[in-house]
Amino acid sequence: MTITRDAGSEKGVSWVASSESSIHNVLNTSSCLLHAPLQASLLLSRGTGSPTFTRATKSWGFNELGYLKELSSGCAFFGGARLVRNLFSKSELFSAATWSTSAATKTDNGNGSYTVTGTGGTYSLGINEHVAIVGATMCATVRFSKGNHRYVGIRVGQYITADKIPFYDFDTDTVSNIIPGATLSRTIVSPGVVDLTILAPGVTVSTVQIWGTASDGNVSTSKAAGQTFIIWRAQLVDVTGYNASYVPEYVSVGVSRNEIINTEDPSNASWTMIGGIGTKTAVITDGPDGNQINVCRVTVGVSTTGLRIQGSGTVTSGAKISGAIWVRKISGSGTQITLDLNDAGSAVFDTTAVWQKIQLADISHASASVKFIDITISTATWTTGDIIEVCYPQYNYGSTLNDYTVVGGSYVYDGAGIDGAKYFETDWQGAPIPAANLLGFRREASATNNLLHSRDLSNAAWSTKTNITAAKTATGLDGIANTATTLTATAADAIILQPITLASAARCASAYVKRRTGTGTISFTQDGTNWTDITAQINSSTWSIVQITSTLANPSVGFKISTSGDAIDVDCVQNEAGSVATSPIVTTTATVTRNSDSLTYQTASNWSDTAGTAFVEVAPLAYSGGAIGSATNGLLLSTSNSGATAYDGTNSANGPSGTPGSSEKLAFRWGGSAMTVSSGGVIGTPGTYDGGMGLSSIEVGSSAAGFFKNAAIYNYAMTDAELRAVTA
Repeated sequence: MTITRDAGSEKGVSWVASSESSIHNVLNTSSCLLHAPLQASLLLSRGTGSPTFTRATKSWGFNELGYLKELSSGCAFFGGARLVRNLFSKSELFSAATWSTSAATKTDNGNGSYTVTGTGGTYSLGINEHVAIVGATMCATVRFSKGNHRYVGIRVGQYITADKIPFYDFDTDTVSNIIPGATLSRTIVSPGVVDLTILAPGVTVSTVQIWGTASDGNVSTSKAAGQTFIIWRAQLVDVTGYNASYVPEYVSVGVSRNEIINTEDPSNASWTMIGGIGTKTAVITDGPDGNQINVCRVTVGVSTTGLRIQGSGTVTSGAKISGAIWVRKISGSGTQITLDLNDAGSAVFDTTAVWQKIQLADISHASASVKFIDITISTATWTTGDIIEVCYPQYNYGSTLNDYTVVGGSYVYDGAGIDGAKYFETDWQGAPIPAANLLGFRREASATNNLLHSRDLSNAAWSTKTNITAAKTATGLDGIANTATTLTATAADAIILQPITLASAARCASAYVKRRTGTGTISFTQDGTNWTDITAQINSSTWSIVQITSTLANPSVGFKISTSGDAIDVDCVQNEAGSVATSPIVTTTATVTRNSDSLTYQTASNWSDTAGTAFVEVAPLAYSGGAIGSATNGLLLSTSNSGATAYDGTNSANGPSGTPGSSEKLAFRWGGSAMTVSSGGVIGTPGTYDGGMGLSSIEVGSSAAGFFKNAAIYNYAMTDAELRAVTA
């Protein structure tokens, strides 16, 4: 068992999702019930409970460099933020079946590392999954320490020639890049521990393997049985378009997370008082990192007082467990506090007026019980009325303490919605991304791309080709070669079309287009007959999106190049229902549907029907749907009224007259018998309030499409002056 205590603040506590916006520089936020920055995380910086985010299909979005990336099912998208996604399914659990071995065994060392032992001949640890993205530049990082074998190597994709791979020599602390094209580097983590990173451009196969190599990197050279090397953690990231020196921050996937629920909600019943008379209260105050957070304030009673924070399940008998919590004394003469994990291990710590992180690690648990952390304040050192505060409870399986993770009633992995993905508000060099570039949380409705082979116009699905050649030889929106199509006119008025059989409806055809050669007219169509001149909308250096909206049946989507010899590059052609183009939906042999996004927070402790104010910044594709509340009640988007209106289920109040801009700051207040809407620093016409908003949850962007950020709820009705200031 190990016992440690860290004094002072801990940098980068991950649940504080973002720096606060200008709205919190304008107003006193001591009564702010909820703030969701929504610039790189779904997590609240203030408020109660965890977000609930759903999208049951994959999606696509443009990263901070402008490259198109695929987003897994359940992964939220934040415009302008940098996403790091670990493509392995298990980054530290090498005992998983996905990590296979060849002529070797693997042993869990119980400290977060695994020993790979050769059984004779050639041996490797590989991944069974097809994880490397063919055509992309992949960056793989593996943490090694030396066993009794000095050479280790990593293979990603095709970077193995004559059985040789890039490798590292522990004894000489050198890397050898045997394979042309790939680069290998190492970073010393601590004595005897090294991070080995390989950059593999343009991979042609999805293989990823870790080897014990010969002295020249040869993996086929026979090695004696019993030779070992040790691995700690692994990451594989698509880094297409980034500088060759970029090594992404480590993001774990498939590892033990914080098993304690409602970590940031001290008012929840999971935070129970035990062992005597005492009280607990939820207080908003400065946390260990200096941000205002919910903490649990414990007032000592007349006998032994304890605080128990429970988990959501039972502990596996015989498992190693580790845990921690932050503590500080507010008042009183007491100095000591006891930390206990599941009655399996405990220790006494001193505490002061400064936040202290107290923790236990490597506890052997003998029997099954509910996961819990006990904080005990003994009356031997504390007296009635003494006060302490606690926050950031953490409990995980394993011999070492993991990075802190916020948990509400369910797990929200790193704020992105799925395990193994995390957004950052810094660029690849660590510099802050400009606030103007952080567009916020993207919410989109369900949409179906009815066109087949949306990136490969050489396919037979594009059945009409007149005086035109189509070749999938262009570098696409994803920055990968041969993923988009070049169309070249072999005679005047060259045409390519894909007809679709669909009932009549309002439809939008869209595509990303870039001129390759020539200066002649380029046209786009949705019906195969009427052509829209897009010449002025495109250029030869950047991709431009073009779109046509009309109501019709049986669309026929395509392009016309007027001048022989002219050529354009085309990517992500789309035909969907509606009046505006949504984000790309990539198709091949079948149509693809992207399900709608849904983001909600609980109303309990975050919303009061008695009186309040709601604020949000929006940049919608169309002013339709809900801004904050629901699709019908709360603050709604409007094509008039400067973008906003409010509805309580009975009555409405409109924002000021005027047409909304491409983005707006919107707010509305309610209380008594009136509600008022503000947009762009202007107050609208007040309406009657019936006393209840009728919300079962607080949804951001319900039934809307666009970007949303800085959603905030206050428990008082702002004055006109405050509404003007917050929305200006």
